[in-house]
Amino acid sequence: MMQLSDFTFEYLSECFELDTVSGALIWKTRPDWHFAKGSTGAVGWNKLYAGKVAGCLCKDGKFTRAMVSVGDRNLRCHRIVFAIFNRIDLVEVPRIVDHANGNTLANRPGNLRGATPLQSTWNTGLRSNNKSGLKGVCWHAGEKAWRATIRDRGKCVTIGRFKDKEMAAAAYREAALRLQGEFARF
Repeated sequence: MMQLSDFTFEYLSECFELDTVSGALIWKTRPDWHFAKGSTGAVGWNKLYAGKVAGCLCKDGKFTRAMVSVGDRNLRCHRIVFAIFNRIDLVEVPRIVDHANGNTLANRPGNLRGATPLQSTWNTGLRSNNKSGLKGVCWHAGEKAWRATIRDRGKCVTIGRFKDKEMAAAAYREAALRLQGEFARF
């Protein structure tokens, strides 16, 4: 069984060509040593796959992701794209590779960045139970006002109460940019 440490930058570069515009991985003609000793697997495999887009779409928890099978391992395509683009081995890829635009299928190198678990949670869209349609904004019936809130260091902080929903959203955006920087999403 292949270990993650076997997926060096050199090995991945022998397997894939990276289309940096789309983020697609294209299978290269792979050398014989990538296949079992004494097998003719390289010839048949290269006829079928070389020059074609690698991977398929798979459900991974609540997300759909592009996955690719290399050797006996199923790997997430965005991690391979990150490794090849940054010229690093797969084991050196950060534990979390965040998609800046929130689309787990958009694997362009410019859309991928290393992140901490906290930064990755900041870069999420609206929750399914959100009723205002705006992140960080809810109606407070007792005060008859729109409340803007944000989490900061594990605590829920009220940014303010507003008569207008859009003003609350603007206050949330300003706080998110200040606290979350490039990972802010609204």
